[in-house]
Amino acid sequence: MFINIGEKSKEILFVGGRRYPQRSPGTFTTDDKEIQKALEEDKRFNVSYKLMENELPKPPTETERISKLEQENTDLRKENKELQEKLEKLEGKKDEISVPEVMNAQQAREYLVKNFEQDPAKLKNKLAITAAAKKLNVVFPDWV
Repeated sequence: MFINIGEKSKEILFVGGRRYPQRSPGTFTTDDKEIQKALEEDKRFNVSYKLMENELPKPPTETERISKLEQENTDLRKENKELQEKLEKLEGKKDEISVPEVMNAQQAREYLVKNFEQDPAKLKNKLAITAAAKKLNVVFPDWV
């Protein structure tokens, strides 16, 4: 449709409507106050078309954004501190396990398989056994 805005004629396109199988009106969106005023003053207003207002949410003020970010920062610092404390506790629990009764590779292998459910096929030699023991924080002080 065309509407007059001052001395000029402006084309307004209502889009998205249909007539079949069920009549559904098209829509036109604007934030131009002159077009909106012209549409509301037109004789077809509330006959061929009607006004639907959608209020956009107000953006938060700068002060509100700063306050929200400061709160998020405080919360994240608190969470970080709690996680650091948990990590320190977990690292503290990783004390070395000393097993003095182990004298050779065979005994070390059997100890790791029995107590830490290690795969014996992966503990074929001294190097593999010592690597697994180190990973598990196990030391064999009497093994020469």
